[in-house]
Amino acid sequence: MQIRARHAILPNRLADLAAGLTVSLPTGDQDSFQGTGDTQIGMGLFLSRNFAERVQPHLNLVFALDADKFDRSQVRYSAGADVRVFDWLTLNSDFLGRSDVARPDSIDRPVFLQIERADVFQFSTGIKVAALQRFVLFFNALVPLNDDGVRAGQLLAAGVEAVF
Repeated sequence: MQIRARHAILPNRLADLAAGLTVSLPTGDQDSFQGTGDTQIGMGLFLSRNFAERVQPHLNLVFALDADKFDRSQVRYSAGADVRVFDWLTLNSDFLGRSDVARPDSIDRPVFLQIERADVFQFSTGIKVAALQRFVLFFNALVPLNDDGVRAGQLLAAGVEAVF
């Protein structure tokens, strides 16, 4: 389960700056490969600017601290833009990156793969549809740009965002 909060620090200047906090709580069964069993705390800065009320480039930088084992902490970053085509439809594209801060844990039993520090790069593109005043539906495709890390190939994602 993730709990997120963001707060605008410097709105309406050269660029809008916000800070955020994310707490990820372990809810899955670690023995069934449904989560790590660790609590993570993410602290981030988010920079964006609106041009002509249609184009919004953005840059995000987050340090995700693993509260149970620091060596599993990561730096996460993204850069991209949203383009509002209509008041109800936005196109988005982003470069997403994630870098481990340390080499991962060693594995006690023999395995036939080498695990090293991972730098994961992906490209995301999709659409956002304003369904109601406070709700947005999104549909995205994620495409890996490198082979680091253990992850799936291309993915499709969908979800709902709510603003309060």
